[in-house]
Amino acid sequence: HTHQDGSLHPADECPVYATYHDSKPRFIKDDVFWKKNGESISVEYSSTPIRDEHGKTAGSVVVFRDTTKRKQIEEKMREHQAQLVHVARLNTVGEIASGIAHELNQPLTAITANSRACVRMMESGSHQVERCADVMDKIADQAERAGKIIRQIRHFVRKDQPEQNLIMVKNLLNTIVEFIEPEARRAGIRLNIEVADTVKTVYAQEIQIEQVLLNLLRNAVEALRETTRPRRKIKIQVSDVGTGFVQFVVSDSGPGLNAEFSAQIFDPFITTKTEGMGLGLSISKGIIEAHQSELCVTSTPSGASFSFKLPATKGDGLND
Repeated sequence: HTHQDGSLHPADECPVYATYHDSKPRFIKDDVFWKKNGESISVEYSSTPIRDEHGKTAGSVVVFRDTTKRKQIEEKMREHQAQLVHVARLNTVGEIASGIAHELNQPLTAITANSRACVRMMESGSHQVERCADVMDKIADQAERAGKIIRQIRHFVRKDQPEQNLIMVKNLLNTIVEFIEPEARRAGIRLNIEVADTVKTVYAQEIQIEQVLLNLLRNAVEALRETTRPRRKIKIQVSDVGTGFVQFVVSDSGPGLNAEFSAQIFDPFITTKTEGMGLGLSISKGIIEAHQSELCVTSTPSGASFSFKLPATKGDGLND
């Protein structure tokens, strides 16, 4: 048998040999065994010492289970979950399309107006070179603004990259705010962002965490849109909670959640919206759990609050 990557076990690292050597039983969760025909199989196995009539270890007995099919099923489940997450992300972009269109329309309108002004100056023959150059600078700025919006959309809807990386919290929040701010502004909602000075990075899958935060913020906007309260506010708090972890809290000043809905809020297809699949919070919970954390909710008559933690650096997972 070999390591998972196919490299040979040196004698002093072989679990079966180690059991024989120190008389300690072992359980190996993931390894590779090879058949005589050259094919490999994934296995989990136990290695237990065999003792002779004098109580001395004479060898090791190995009991193994072929886990090849189980791992294939797990891989298919991971692929299915990734596809479901991607579909939900596309659905989210579709739901905020009107806000995105409004944000794109503003720089495009400015580009059109400034371009026509520049053409009129050139046609007038007044040779207003400096003024025309200023107008062209404005056109370039607005084009860059439109391009930034499009790049953010493309970044958000692309399929997940499986690996986790160190990501800048500031950049993460800036991306999310660009998406949610138009919708919040039209609903008369004030966004308040508080980030502790000690918080710089988190170790996570960037697009997935963006998806979780955007979903929580959109839910908060929906809750506040339906309330008659004069002060509508959403707060995003990011703090250093010690032991190498960063906590994200999204809270709103809405009516809160009723007890019955709170009990099943993370179940799939549960929603209070007239439109929507009811998968947002269920998928968000799965994403946070895949990061070895937990998505928590608290609710009072003065609003709801969702929170989760992420490691500030690689190797600080909750289950490490």
